[in-house]
Amino acid sequence: MAPPAPPPELLELPPEAELPEVELAPPAGAEGRVAEIRGREEVPLTGPRVDAAPGDWMLAHGDRVAVVSARGDVVDFGVVGGRDELGAVRPLMHVALSAPADDVLHIEPVGAGGRVLRVVRAARGYPLRLVSWIYFAGTTLRIESAAVGVPPAEAPDPNLGGEAVNPNLGGEAANPNLAAIPNLGAPAPNPGAAPANPNPGAPAPPAPNPGGTPATPNPGGAPAPAARRWPAVAATLGERAGWGNVPTWVEGHGFATTPGRFTTAFLARESSGVAYALCSLGGPLRATFGPQVLSGFFESAVTGEAVELVPYGGASSRRAIALATAPSAGDAAVQLPCLRAGGVTRLPLPLLAARGAHAETARCDPAGRPGRIFAHFAAAQAPGLGDRREIELPHGCFHVRLGAPGFVPGPWTRADTLAAQPREAILPTAGRLRFRVTEAGRPVPARVLVRGLGGTPDPHWGDDAAGGLALNVAHADRGEGDVPLPPGRYRVSVGRGFEYTVHEQEITVAAGQTAEVRAAIARVVDTAGWIAADLHLHAEPSPDAPTRLAERVRSLVAAGVEVAVATDHNAVTDYGPAIRELGLGAAIAGMVGDEVTTRDPYWGHFNVFPLAPKDPPLAHAGVLPAEIFAEARRRKPYGERTLIQVNHPRMGDIGYFDLLRLDAADVPGWLRRAPIADMSFDALEVFNGDHYDQLHRVEAVMRDWFALLNAGFRVVATGNSDSHRVAFQEPGTPRNLVQVPADAPGRLDERAFVEAVRAGKVVVSSGPFVRLTVAGKGIGESVPEGDAEIEIRVDAPPWVDVDRVELVRRGDVIFRAAVRPPEPATAAAAGAGATRPPRPAGAPRATRVTERTRQTLRKGDWVIAIARGSRPMDHLHRPGALPFAFTNPVFVR
Repeated sequence: MAPPAPPPELLELPPEAELPEVELAPPAGAEGRVAEIRGREEVPLTGPRVDAAPGDWMLAHGDRVAVVSARGDVVDFGVVGGRDELGAVRPLMHVALSAPADDVLHIEPVGAGGRVLRVVRAARGYPLRLVSWIYFAGTTLRIESAAVGVPPAEAPDPNLGGEAVNPNLGGEAANPNLAAIPNLGAPAPNPGAAPANPNPGAPAPPAPNPGGTPATPNPGGAPAPAARRWPAVAATLGERAGWGNVPTWVEGHGFATTPGRFTTAFLARESSGVAYALCSLGGPLRATFGPQVLSGFFESAVTGEAVELVPYGGASSRRAIALATAPSAGDAAVQLPCLRAGGVTRLPLPLLAARGAHAETARCDPAGRPGRIFAHFAAAQAPGLGDRREIELPHGCFHVRLGAPGFVPGPWTRADTLAAQPREAILPTAGRLRFRVTEAGRPVPARVLVRGLGGTPDPHWGDDAAGGLALNVAHADRGEGDVPLPPGRYRVSVGRGFEYTVHEQEITVAAGQTAEVRAAIARVVDTAGWIAADLHLHAEPSPDAPTRLAERVRSLVAAGVEVAVATDHNAVTDYGPAIRELGLGAAIAGMVGDEVTTRDPYWGHFNVFPLAPKDPPLAHAGVLPAEIFAEARRRKPYGERTLIQVNHPRMGDIGYFDLLRLDAADVPGWLRRAPIADMSFDALEVFNGDHYDQLHRVEAVMRDWFALLNAGFRVVATGNSDSHRVAFQEPGTPRNLVQVPADAPGRLDERAFVEAVRAGKVVVSSGPFVRLTVAGKGIGESVPEGDAEIEIRVDAPPWVDVDRVELVRRGDVIFRAAVRPPEPATAAAAGAGATRPPRPAGAPRATRVTERTRQTLRKGDWVIAIARGSRPMDHLHRPGALPFAFTNPVFVR
């Protein structure tokens, strides 16, 4: 008897055709409608996270709408007319511990009325298809998936067999869980016969077990040589839940901020007033989180619980998940069928007049105390809600406590007694910090960093910025604020970037009381003729940057950044409207750009700017570097003068130099070996803000830059924050000081700025401000060969340490000088008409250093200056950052 004939190729079946013998019919009971999208305007969702594009598919039912991309991912989901905040939920099929890349082969509506969207993917390198069905059931979006083995073109390879049957792959008695899977193979009545050849055009395969050793008999029946079975692949079905760089809430554990594996009833996310929750209809989820690669980036959850053998010509069992959306994670979770199966209880929830107020819920432990953490429910007062609202919880015993960012949570209270409690007995508690920041007596934007002292933890105003607050930092675009703080002792540091002094003050906060900070800061670093610019910034148009545009602008102004280039991933963003709405046009100028984030194949990330507002992003998929650069040079408004910057070139699989295997020791030889490499970019991001506390990584990229300069490439070095969040990656750290004719942001000449960057009139700074002149010429200029008088000048505020300067020629240090710390100030009173407050005795002075040397320079040389410090800068969010700055070169003709 021949083995079962393999089913026809799944992908060749029209939607209405009968599916193979494995059960692959669409799910029953789907609701709503499915339609292909012709334009973004057809999708009734709002916000910059809406990813819908022509060729995608929209599913709609009632007041819910979802978008499935042409790549088969759920990329948008929300309430009609509401914001979309979803990153992407992608069905996955793992083979061993990795999910192979796949290609969408087919995507179409199927089932009764075409209410189900079927997506078929082919796994690269494996004989597998991943089939997914996406549809609405009530208010939840359902995704069902199955793995299907592609039938072999030839008979099974007898080498897959062996002298004895592997009991882990064997017959029904050896593994009863496999008995119901079609086409895995069954004992043949004639063990001595070779299997039939399913491909008549190919030579017949050799008989199994050619050596003649008898197969180990199955305890339950006749021998079953493994060679008589269709081969199978072990696979695990799951999902990648991409929430848009928002931490994942794991039921039973809380927010997942560290790597690990968790078993949970559901996963959720919440940010910007939109939440999502996801569960498996088959039981608990097993969610895995990888290590946090960079500060401020939260790993996506990858789910998958069971490993199955997927036979060639057969299918796995189905996996089904449900996805719900609501204003908070708890409200979304209780919509899930997994949690509603046992019924729900409604209870009143008090609402608080505090930003981000929430109710934390926990299941009762066996003793009736708060046990396994459940979810957060929104509890902030809003127009029309009054002072309470109703929430639903699954039947059972729960505890509730109220909290808000900057508050100590209230006491845990049994949910069924919450309504009977006096309101004041269950409220969270806090004191207040009121601050005012001035320069020469006038309020100025400032950044306020608050750290706990003497056992008091740092405050936490939330991961996502709102009203200028995030983590333990307040960004005050008007120089004033009044914010909640838990009772305790704190050190408050107030500043405005690397040109200003920092005001430090210790405070004690009591519940219900207000502590005052009045900070006078001064601009002590003279940057006349230079403007502070960050050329690599992200906000919510990027899928990994949950920062509203207004919050991004506030954070930049508070940090003293004067030119901000918006470079969202494959999006063209304009800060102009937000700047005008906030009335900050005199403090900051915005510039429109695009971070071209490549894929298929991957070449890294490239910033292109300035661009015209509302222009489409550059092509990023299936393009070569030369094609990206050529398109950039065609873009308005500057055409050939448009700037192209290679970002983070040594950041692994998103770094241009790593991907192209740059050999800094032999650039000409590398170019001969790397014909794909295109070196026609203008700028190289030598210093990326993710590395401001890892200078060894910055200096490694500097050596690449030196090698390019020595090879004759006049590439301009830049340093940028690459800030995605306003506090984790601080905007303007590092930054570029660009020499321009007019340094007032409100009067920025954009073309002159572009030409200054192209010419290399750029100083990169994470603290000091260093300048270099050679024979009277500045950076970006050229001097004749011969002996030259060289001058290095460095300025820094008192809180930025500078202890040495260096002069580098063609990559080698040719001059070093130690810098003595400035003497403390003597007391000085403010004279008549003074614009600055008196200087107290003992106050640290700003650093002002001038070093001179005479050097012999030869044709083809170039020189740069570096300033360094050894004392970490304590007023940044991440510890360990050492002061560091360098110039672009002066060239020798």
